[in-house]
Amino acid sequence: MGESSESKWAEVSTPVSSTLYAVERTRSGAVAVGSGGNILVRRDGGWTTADADGPGDAGNSLYAAASTDDGKRVWFGGSSGALGYYDVAADEVVDYSAPEGITGSWKAIAVAGTAGREKVLVANGSAEVLSGTISGGKPETVDWVYAASSDDGDGLGGGSSVHSIEAGPDAPYATNSSGGLFHVVDGQWVHTGIEAAESTIYDVHVDEQVTLAVGANGYVYRRVDSSWEASDVASGPLYGVGRDPKGLVAVGASGRLFRRVAPGQWTRVQTPMDEPLRDLELATDPELVVGGSGTILERPTPEKKSGGSNRDADSTPNSSSGPSKSSTPQQSNTNEESRYNE
Repeated sequence: MGESSESKWAEVSTPVSSTLYAVERTRSGAVAVGSGGNILVRRDGGWTTADADGPGDAGNSLYAAASTDDGKRVWFGGSSGALGYYDVAADEVVDYSAPEGITGSWKAIAVAGTAGREKVLVANGSAEVLSGTISGGKPETVDWVYAASSDDGDGLGGGSSVHSIEAGPDAPYATNSSGGLFHVVDGQWVHTGIEAAESTIYDVHVDEQVTLAVGANGYVYRRVDSSWEASDVASGPLYGVGRDPKGLVAVGASGRLFRRVAPGQWTRVQTPMDEPLRDLELATDPELVVGGSGTILERPTPEKKSGGSNRDADSTPNSSSGPSKSSTPQQSNTNEESRYNE
């Protein structure tokens, strides 16, 4: 697998040396969260600490983040039930930790709607998924209900940890530690794949054009009609996947970043370090990747390919007609490095 010659990613200065697990766009920059409750904000071309201890000043690590549709808030969740949001304009953290008395580690979060009217989905390592709806008033309250649990049998929470949740353009999507991908149909979580994965799926990306998933076995899975295209991309785990104007991008262990250059073909992109890369945000300029030891990589958003469509990169339409069977052969991989190691 060769290396891409696209414009280089640059490592930038940050005020922390511990792991950053998630990064999200806002209306005025970006927010990254990580170990010890660190919350960083990007303003005026640089990164500063908005809060060093997280919700409730408890110092709990934050593993997942998601912004409201208008970019005014970034919600996050993490260890010991840590949960809350950062208000971009007010520059303050609002604490909603331990909803329903749950103090497990929140590993995944998704948000839909604008600030003050958003709906929040959070999931933890005990296969508990809560749905929260903001209620008006001062102070605001959140009405929480169970959206899935470990008692769901073969459903989303049935015996497996939930590792990622995506709001999706039409309905929520989620993945678990058994290689399962689910989405909501008529209020129920329905299994959509991925039979060939057989290992933890760490991230899912869904938009109007593409559905992607990556996980512990180093494969990238891409929905093609009613089946899945499986690409053997990395020798170690992949933690994040997304799409920019040039195509599809995945990040993972040992500073590895990959770009899809043709159907089923990925190439490694050079990065200036070998720390694990945990998450990426490609809907910003510059594009952002975060990872171990306080690492943040940036690069200008690429222009779309010239000469017509970008179909070789990403644009097979999604099919949302319910469960599908994978057409790829079964794969196995014993590398189960946790996305949440400190």
